[in-house]
Amino acid sequence: MKIVMFGDEDSVNLFHLVGIEGIIHGTDDSDFEDKFEALTNDPEIGIIIISERILIKHRKVIFPFKMQRRLPIIVEIPSIIPEFKENYGQEIARKYIGIDV
Repeated sequence: MKIVMFGDEDSVNLFHLVGIEGIIHGTDDSDFEDKFEALTNDPEIGIIIISERILIKHRKVIFPFKMQRRLPIIVEIPSIIPEFKENYGQEIARKYIGIDV
């Protein structure tokens, strides 16, 4: 059985360094379901690693799949580059240091 990484370009490249092949999912969400269906219907794939960003965007497709089928196993990992808010630095300073920047 194979392991496949399904995520953004940075995550896929990182897993490729350790020998895990991957499928890059860019900003075009129109082909997500086709790519996901192709992966989940491949009998050679046993584990699909999905980045957090994709899981959050497409949970309506991924969660029902996880509840209905046992294989392939879906493993979620944190995204390498989290999606920051516009005032992220200010929020961190306010929350952890207690100053308003």
